[in-house]
Amino acid sequence: MDKKIKKVEVKEEMVEVSKVDMNAVLQKLEDNKKDIAMLLDAADKGRIAKYNAMHGGDKPLIRKVKVSRWGKNGEIITSWKMLINESYVDVKGIHEKQIVEIKLESGELKQVDLVDFYRTVSKETSGEIIGSKNEGGKEYAIIELEDGKKIELELRVLN
Repeated sequence: MDKKIKKVEVKEEMVEVSKVDMNAVLQKLEDNKKDIAMLLDAADKGRIAKYNAMHGGDKPLIRKVKVSRWGKNGEIITSWKMLINESYVDVKGIHEKQIVEIKLESGELKQVDLVDFYRTVSKETSGEIIGSKNEGGKEYAIIELEDGKKIELELRVLN
């Protein structure tokens, strides 16, 4: 018994779409592109950078950052938090007690008045974010300063 094998040609699947429908889809894509550009321009850049750091974005949205320095010798401030934030008004006037704790690059902790903090801090040093890492549930940016020094700062303290 002689059986012949029939050769079947496989054709690429095609979809037919009317020109009107195709133009509508292309217009919708163009509108979406404009909407995305508008949202990225209006968005909080810090939150976008945090999202990219957490989800393995290929490059940070924010490349240049300012680093805060403290005092005459200009030590880098690695973090700060408000310890006391009390304010009230009485017949004698406005009374405020605002104390901030800062952590310097050396690991030293200082408690300073908030007004003194803003008077003493310097933001003249800038750097470029060259990478990021996630450690212990915190996101860190790896920053290369103008002098070539590399430091790691939490994303939440970058300005």
